[in-house]
Amino acid sequence: MKQEKQFEFEKILLSGNLIDLKIYQVNKSFFKIPSPEHWLIDGGIEFVFPDGVLTFGWSTHLNMFVFDSKKFEKIFKNKEFNLLSKNEIYNLNNLRGKSVREIEWKWIQIETWNSKNLKFIEEPTVLELNIEFNTNEKLQIAPIDYELTNSDKPIKYRSLLDSDLLISLNHKFMI
Repeated sequence: MKQEKQFEFEKILLSGNLIDLKIYQVNKSFFKIPSPEHWLIDGGIEFVFPDGVLTFGWSTHLNMFVFDSKKFEKIFKNKEFNLLSKNEIYNLNNLRGKSVREIEWKWIQIETWNSKNLKFIEEPTVLELNIEFNTNEKLQIAPIDYELTNSDKPIKYRSLLDSDLLISLNHKFMI
């Protein structure tokens, strides 16, 4: 199942230039850290490529971040969310019109409840996605948790599917 999902996702990612990119936020506050440039959000990021849409977003069904070939609104079923403005994601907007050159995945197995069969099933889910564009720009996306310093600066990032989503431009955090 992992191979089929990865093949489907890579087919979309490699289908041509990035047409659009949107970042969604559910709560009012989020972190935008200038150096290295990255965001910590609670909604998701949506990519539009010639062959489809990919979203790393909060699933209201699973109560965790998932990566899927659906629009954000299909993954996050609530109607209350905000789209970050072009000014808030200015440098990410520069990725539009560029193509993906390299993809690196981190996967894990999770157990989900299958209400049709009334049992738990194991399925693969993306834990981290690293994308390199044809212009050498890099994007790291991963669900994480972190600690806050006394001055409310996030530190000590670690993988966690049900906290916030890290979106990092041109810097790879060791998670």
